[in-house]
Amino acid sequence: MEDQNQEKSPQDDPFTERSNAERLWHEARLCLGFLTRIPVFSIEYSGHSSLTGACWAFPLVGVCVGLAAALVLWLADGFGLASQLAALLAIASMILLTGALHEDGLADTADGFGLGGDTEKRLAAMRDPRIGVFGMVALIVVFSARWTALADLVSISFAEGATAIIAAAAISRGILPYVMHAVANARQDGLSASAGRPESQPALIALGIAAFISLFVFGISGTIVVAIVTAIVTIAIVAIARRLIGGQTGDVLGAIQQVTEAAVLITAAGLVA
Repeated sequence: MEDQNQEKSPQDDPFTERSNAERLWHEARLCLGFLTRIPVFSIEYSGHSSLTGACWAFPLVGVCVGLAAALVLWLADGFGLASQLAALLAIASMILLTGALHEDGLADTADGFGLGGDTEKRLAAMRDPRIGVFGMVALIVVFSARWTALADLVSISFAEGATAIIAAAAISRGILPYVMHAVANARQDGLSASAGRPESQPALIALGIAAFISLFVFGISGTIVVAIVTAIVTIAIVAIARRLIGGQTGDVLGAIQQVTEAAVLITAAGLVA
């Protein structure tokens, strides 16, 4: 009985005996289950694998979320719906698929940053389940930006809207691992702290995947513009977070994802205008 109650060592864990392909598949599933409501966590291997090594797959999860939105756009196009309504339904599908994970982070971050007081007071406000005026305004502004930019793209063509939303979803998630790696946690508990601080390798792989997707969708010149816009937005939010709360949290990561997704969609609309 004592042997059954003892935890397995990493050497005895089946995960360590898997091939590289099987590990990559598991890590991709782990990220998909973490960032969406899709129940794909692998309980068998969860003991010795975590997001610190698996976060390279964040942009691939973004592709999955973007593909869901693209499917909704395709169906809306088939039914002849107006571009505004098609874009609204596509974004709504993304929110349902992710359980509003990043939207919640955006609202909490806006409430914390907009509040006066010291760091502890701001962090406490970010944990408050009630949404404040700053959070509400941030949600309205960013949601409206995503909606109108996507609607503009769909009005040009279904293909422009579908490819842009896939790229925006992937890029906005592909930058998160590097932020997690480069910026210290503002608190020792919470979603970001529990996920861990990734090494540089998976963070750079995530950036590489996001860059490849951007190149495929926007081309070289478009990718340069998108990269500059994404960098400016991310650096600005990180700088504010460091000054106000001393680092990043899961809420700050959610805010970065939301704002950069909106920025990429706006940039894409400008590139094809």
